[in-house]
Amino acid sequence: MQLARFSINGLFDLHDYSIPFPTTTEDSSDPAVVILHGYNGVGKTTILRMIEGIMKMDFNPFRAVPFRVATLEFNTGESLRVSKAKGVLRVAFQGVEVELHPDHGGPREESSSAQVAEFRTRFELATRSINFEFLGDARSAFDNSTSDLDSADLDRSFLEYQRLLRSRDKRAGKDELSKKVQNFVRNAQLDSKTFFRSGEPELFDRIINDLTSPQRLDMTPESIREQLFIVREMEKQQIGFDLRIDEWDLDRLSRLLEESNQHTLSVIGTYAELLRSRADSRQFVVDRLLTFESVMADFLHDKSVKVTGKGLTITSDSGRVLKEGQLSSGEYQLLYLMVAALTTRRRGTVIAMDEPELSMHVEWQRKLVPSLIRCASRANPQFLFATHSPDVAASYFEKLVVIGRGAPGAAAIS
Repeated sequence: MQLARFSINGLFDLHDYSIPFPTTTEDSSDPAVVILHGYNGVGKTTILRMIEGIMKMDFNPFRAVPFRVATLEFNTGESLRVSKAKGVLRVAFQGVEVELHPDHGGPREESSSAQVAEFRTRFELATRSINFEFLGDARSAFDNSTSDLDSADLDRSFLEYQRLLRSRDKRAGKDELSKKVQNFVRNAQLDSKTFFRSGEPELFDRIINDLTSPQRLDMTPESIREQLFIVREMEKQQIGFDLRIDEWDLDRLSRLLEESNQHTLSVIGTYAELLRSRADSRQFVVDRLLTFESVMADFLHDKSVKVTGKGLTITSDSGRVLKEGQLSSGEYQLLYLMVAALTTRRRGTVIAMDEPELSMHVEWQRKLVPSLIRCASRANPQFLFATHSPDVAASYFEKLVVIGRGAPGAAAIS
């Protein structure tokens, strides 16, 4: 299940938008990317927050702004509809409609609490295959302040901004991103299908074919030995990332191959297939980790970021080991986004990024989207971006959706 379209009428009593989201299949090679671009105040962040609110069954983003009707469609043909009229917030899904309180979370009437709870359960069950992640920035509290605030309000906004930054640094000092990478490495080894698209037939089917084939012409001592050597070379690289490899004896298997009949060859060959399949699954992890390290090296010129069994190690050129909170604002933002792409799941993942370019140099902005796609290799999540920077869309200009009346080069989508 994937997002297919978000439509909204009367946003801020001004805008009507219909935004299609490209979907992916198991064989898709093109990334699913949408880049919302437009002036301040046209609804880019609000749209992402509304989608997040639907996926998390939190309708406060809809309570906060004027609108008439909003609909999130899925590629299954199902859709969730939110409407607001005369102080009543209505939500409909799969033919069931409930009324929510217009000012705070919960039902409009206490007597319908059970119906609202059932509605939530129905939606969560239907969309359980979708993993939605919203990536924003702590500075939004200050960035959203308007020019007509008085000086006291500006001072309060700035103090809140500083508090949020300190909170971010405090969290970063705990190396939370490193822990996220560590969990990914562990979980990806246990269940690689959750994170990677292999394009290979199921292992069980391959083994059954091997065992039931009258005589496989490629099942020779030389071909099996070659498979085993390939596995051993892959394991050398995997050990470098502290991945758990299989325990097997290459010398013993080599001796057995020298005196094997066809039956023994079939058994050893099937075992080699098993080892190769497991090694391939671990190699998916290695390849994505190597890509992540390569991407970070392409951005950072006086620091290095490496993956170990304990997560991330950040080192300056002088050899000093750094905490995440010691990175600059732009460096932390970059690491935060790339880790999200690195740890993405294969199916149903939606990564929504609000102003990902914050604190980044133009050169970084131009290569941000392709680098995120590289970091999510063999996963193909849906990427949703909201940005003020046309440089973010430099490599994927065809994915750009310009919203808001008066935006250069396009009218509002309606």
